[in-house]
Amino acid sequence: MVISKDPKESFYKDDFDISREAINGIMAMIIAGDSIYNIKLPEQYPHSIFPNSDNEELVNGSLISLSGQFINNNQTILMDAGEELIFNVNPNMEPFKKWCIIKVKTSVINKSLNLSIKKAIDGTEIFNQTLNTSGDNEAIFDLNEYNIELEPILINITANTSNTEITNIIFTYDLTPDETDKIFKGLATAIQGLKADSAIQSGKIGDISFTKQDTELSLSAQQLLNVIKTVDGVSSGLDSEYLGGQRYDKFASRIQSDTKKFSELHNGDYIVGYNHIGSISGKFVTINLGSGDWISLDGYDFSSSENFEGAFNGSYVSSGMSTSEIDSCFTFEVQRQTPQDLIDVKKEIFDNIDKIKIETYNNGFRIKKNGVYIYSRCFGSVEMTTTGSNGSTYTTVNYPFTMTGSIRVSMANAMGDPLNVGASTDQTDVDSVRLTLKRVSAGSSSVRWSVESI
Repeated sequence: MVISKDPKESFYKDDFDISREAINGIMAMIIAGDSIYNIKLPEQYPHSIFPNSDNEELVNGSLISLSGQFINNNQTILMDAGEELIFNVNPNMEPFKKWCIIKVKTSVINKSLNLSIKKAIDGTEIFNQTLNTSGDNEAIFDLNEYNIELEPILINITANTSNTEITNIIFTYDLTPDETDKIFKGLATAIQGLKADSAIQSGKIGDISFTKQDTELSLSAQQLLNVIKTVDGVSSGLDSEYLGGQRYDKFASRIQSDTKKFSELHNGDYIVGYNHIGSISGKFVTINLGSGDWISLDGYDFSSSENFEGAFNGSYVSSGMSTSEIDSCFTFEVQRQTPQDLIDVKKEIFDNIDKIKIETYNNGFRIKKNGVYIYSRCFGSVEMTTTGSNGSTYTTVNYPFTMTGSIRVSMANAMGDPLNVGASTDQTDVDSVRLTLKRVSAGSSSVRWSVESI
């Protein structure tokens, strides 16, 4: 995932603006298939062990550093009474709603643990609770009601009993956005014909005038209704029966019903009318509706009930005609469940919103807008081994897709490697990059690499 500590930094600027943290949040929800997301330690650390330094590590999308007084056994953390384990956590995701729970598991039951959470920026404490591990040797700290949002925090776990061995720690948080425009800005203006300046600028109700969109009127709901009543009705000038200069009855048939052939009717269709379009000599048909209304055609003789409205049921039809013959004699007006106008509006909106597509890979992703890739990134790590003093080695890594346009390549050595001298990249192209590593003495280092479009 994208690494950045600056929530204001964006990877794309024009009429479209998404922060790097927003991409992390989107990727997290895609991978998890849910807005509830977990960080599991040490399982999701590199090599699945607690790190032996206080350097930041990228863990499941968040940046975490580890410090304190304890014995690091790689798979577990051992603490005596009064010793502490401190995590500096930068969630590095947007939209990040809140922390849910922090679960600490120990090797045995009934170990007393204190958990304190402070804001990293100023040290303000926002949570403090002491619990004993129970059940499955777990202490579960519920943070839901504290609404701890997206910000760097310090998580301090203090042992209150001796020989406390921590085997697992799980951070659970919610990525649900409070405001979707934190991810995609200006979505409304992407719809053709929708303008921000189309809001009402002036108007008049009764003898009360206003000239600004945010003018506050001191009318109650009842007073407003009374004012409207004084001008409602024929020749009132209110034009409540008009839409775009056309009377409502011009749109009535379009909104209320569909015309169907007999062969297109389904049981339960609500018929509101019919059209008699033909007759067949020597053939008859009688169609009854659930309401009791009916129509009948016998040769050229036609008769009907006063009204013809109700639910259709094929078992109420008596006929000497085939289905196609009935189709040649009648069509039916069927009440719509969804007005076509709303269907048309929905189609128009979705046709005009910029299409955004995110393609994900095992070690990368690409974002496509209107069929064009606007951002690509891939990343990974590789073990590299040198021989001899100040030895160098190189290896080539392949991208999961072909990069286009200008690209930027970066790499970093494994954290806490005292023998490391430096690393570099060369021979970069659209499909692969060659990584070079140099060490003071022979040995192996885990090298991380990242390539992104710029």
